[in-house]
Formats: sequence, structure tokens, C-alpha cells
Amino acid sequence: MTVGAAIYGNAGAYGHAIAERVRTVRFYDGRDVRVLDREQCEFHYRESIFKKHKDWIIFSTELVMEIADANELRKVADDIVSNATSFGFDASDQMPPEANRAFWDGISAWIDSGGTDTDTFVQSVTIAQERISVELKGVYTVDGLSTISIPWKRKRGRPTRQVLAAPDTTPKVKPIKSEQRKLVIRAIAQGRAWLNELITGKVANVEEIAKREDRSARSISMTLSLAFLAPEIVEAAIAGRLPRGMGVLKLCQLPTLWVDQKAAVFAATAN
Repeated sequence: MTVGAAIYGNAGAYGHAIAERVRTVRFYDGRDVRVLDREQCEFHYRESIFKKHKDWIIFSTELVMEIADANELRKVADDIVSNATSFGFDASDQMPPEANRAFWDGISAWIDSGGTDTDTFVQSVTIAQERISVELKGVYTVDGLSTISIPWKRKRGRPTRQVLAAPDTTPKVKPIKSEQRKLVIRAIAQGRAWLNELITGKVANVEEIAKREDRSARSISMTLSLAFLAPEIVEAAIAGRLPRGMGVLKLCQLPTLWVDQKAAVFAATAN
């Protein structure tokens, strides 16, 4: 997981979340580079303002950290890994889907009867092989107990099957023309150069670039979007492997997420 993804989903574990350490987040909203403080980020359990604005691009974050003893930190890390591996799944795995469903089913009734946000009352969640233990914060109790015990079982996976595809007889998509390729590469480089000016503060906003270049702000914003193309698309453009017809305008109109960009650009070549 990247830092940007952690901010986007307010990642957390063992009773803590990254929101506790965030001071500011710097991002691009499609027009300007902006900075929000922690309160403005609207952090909640696995939520942030960035989930409401999926086209915003997170550049960096300033975190507030505390000085601690290296040996003590290593011990805490080792304890976390040891506990996770003892549950029957590797520490690098996410919560199994069955455990995730059991957790929410187990606490949903109590949330509806008095709570609204798990951050309010959940201190930690421990997953064992057949049971999930939810430790509650402070004065919160369920039937007089400070821990909720939820049973769950992992489903056995189905055996994998291989399907042999028939030989591809469809005609190959023609690559981009050399003249169009040059225009695409030049536009990508221009977009990255302008983005760097915004990030470093050389220019204040898109309007300043538009005035200098004698272009509209919309034209500048469209070119700036090319700075956020998936690396595979940029590599294909440089190598001349983009499908014919995939010019500057179509690239500017691609969605924000890389996976969606690649699906749109390479769909024809994948069929």
C-alpha cells in the first residue's frame, strides 16, 4: 500500500489509523495544487474527503511522529507479526473475507442500537482461527463485558481450473503513426513540466500558465492530465505501441485511475 492509498482510505490496524498522525495533505484537484489539514481531510473509519473526490491526486503528506526507542519498536513489530502468523494466515494478508463479514455481522446490531462509528468504541480486533475478539474502548460494554467474541470459519477454497483459449485469429491493431507519436510524447513532457512548476511553486495556478502560454485554462488543465498517465501507457507511447487513433485528445479524456486508463487504451489490443 502506498502512502497516498493509506490517506485515501484512512488505513489503520490494532486500534489506530493514519489520521492520528496526519498534519497536512498536499494534492492536485485538477486545477491547482492545494493543502488540507487533518480536520479538512474529513477522516472517519476507512473514509476521507478524497473518497468523495476520486479525481484528486495526492502528492504528499506531512506526518507528526514521536521519538521512541528502536528496540522497543522492534519488539512491538515482532509481537504483531507473531500474533498474526499464529492465527493461521500470513501477516501480509488482509482480513479474510469470511472474517470481515463475521466482524460486521457481529457488531452491526450493537452499532444500530447505540453507536455510529467503530472508531468511537473499538479498541482492537484480534482474529484467531475460529473466533474474532473485539476489544472495546473505555466505558463501552456489551452485556457487561468489554470484549465481544464473534465466531467465524474460513471457507475452503475451490480447486483452480485452467481454460485453454483458442488461438487468436483477430487482426492486430495497427500502432500509432510516427507523427502522432511525436505529438503525444511532446504533450506528455509539456504536462509534466507544467506540473513541476505548480508543485515547486514556480507558478501559482493554472491561470498563470495559461496567460504565459496564451492558451485557455481548460487547454492547460487537459495537458496537465497527461502527467498522471499510467507508466505503461507512457512507455507504450515512447515505444510507438499505442493503438492507432489514440492521440493527445483521447489521452486527455482518460479516467483518473490507472487500471481504468489501461483498460481504455489497451482493450482493443487485448481482444
